[in-house]
Amino acid sequence: MALYRARSFQISITFHRMSAPSPSPSISRLNSNSDETFRIVVNYLVTSNKLEETRVKYTRIIDSLVLQMDCLNLIATLTKTNLVVLLVIKYILKYLENLKKNTIISLRNVEAKIEKKMKIQKRRAQMMFQHNGITPMSDITKRLEFNKNN
Repeated sequence: MALYRARSFQISITFHRMSAPSPSPSISRLNSNSDETFRIVVNYLVTSNKLEETRVKYTRIIDSLVLQMDCLNLIATLTKTNLVVLLVIKYILKYLENLKKNTIISLRNVEAKIEKKMKIQKRRAQMMFQHNGITPMSDITKRLEFNKNN
């Protein structure tokens, strides 16, 4: 008896789904616009998270390099008698200093990318708002033109 009720209930649900009216064109347009908005937001979040992780990684590298250089400077002041040790430490310090400079440059590049992405996404959001959710950004040529201008 319970099996019969469950099957009849399932059949009635299937029947109601089949007989449901098709969505109006305005609703389907709304869904596509919200899909575009969702895609833009997700793209921004993923990109900004990756760039933020890279920025944090470079910041940690810089901190560890500064600590290593401080330790080597301390060792150099304590061992003034051994010339070979001093030469090796100076070479390592020079290498660490160059690595620190390169890391700082990379960090600046990442921060510039974050700023650029934020400006582009802000402009895209403004366009979505101005056009009531209808954006020319769904056309790839217009998107490329927009990205070149910004």
